[in-house]
Amino acid sequence: MDIKVDLIRSIYLEIREIHRLYNKQSRKVLVDYDITMPQLYVLRYLLEMEQAQKQVTITDLILKVDCSPSSMSIMIQRLEQEGMVNAVRGIKDRREVFVTITEKGKQILYPVELSAEQFIEERYKDIESSELQALYTSLQKFKQSIE
Repeated sequence: MDIKVDLIRSIYLEIREIHRLYNKQSRKVLVDYDITMPQLYVLRYLLEMEQAQKQVTITDLILKVDCSPSSMSIMIQRLEQEGMVNAVRGIKDRREVFVTITEKGKQILYPVELSAEQFIEERYKDIESSELQALYTSLQKFKQSIE
């Protein structure tokens, strides 16, 4: 067996484990706000798109979060019931649904983001910026080789 192949497999396993551990820790923070990780991703993306003055459809969110249309519809309905997003049908095409973040959604997002930043700063304080940059560059190469 090729050593390079074994090393790449080990790297993928480490990435998966890091992702699992990060999600586990994140859920501990999110439970305080009664929000799930996919809902957080949706709110974060909606805020980014609002700041860029771009409209977002449910289809955009499905592609961004990588979930099924039915799961996204249920998620948006729940977020809308909680007052965190607004969903409005398109005028030209009634099948199209535009989603925006509300002030309440932003109010939930900000403390969650702050908690996430504190978590990251606390956990990764001993890693130098140069090491993080090298890791980021390597991960970008890995991603490009898969795409």
